[in-house]
Amino acid sequence: MTFTEPLDLQRILINNLAGNTEIFTFIAFIAIGAITAMLKIPRLATMALLGLFAVMFADYFPAIYLLTVVIAGMIAANATSKLITR
Repeated sequence: MTFTEPLDLQRILINNLAGNTEIFTFIAFIAIGAITAMLKIPRLATMALLGLFAVMFADYFPAIYLLTVVIAGMIAANATSKLITR
């Protein structure tokens, strides 16, 4: 077992939770979509939150992956919000 610094959020969240950046970003998009659906936040505000999250993670992986994960994440967030609000 490796030692993890207490506030090393990149290692804790990305490496230990999901394994790599793409999977973590996709999981985070689904989680953001579910939370905004439960709180009944409008879709425009949800897209703004997802866009801000994508900008924050733009440094961790190339732009083509970012575009693919953002589009897939927005579709997944929209589907998750429809499932939760039913």
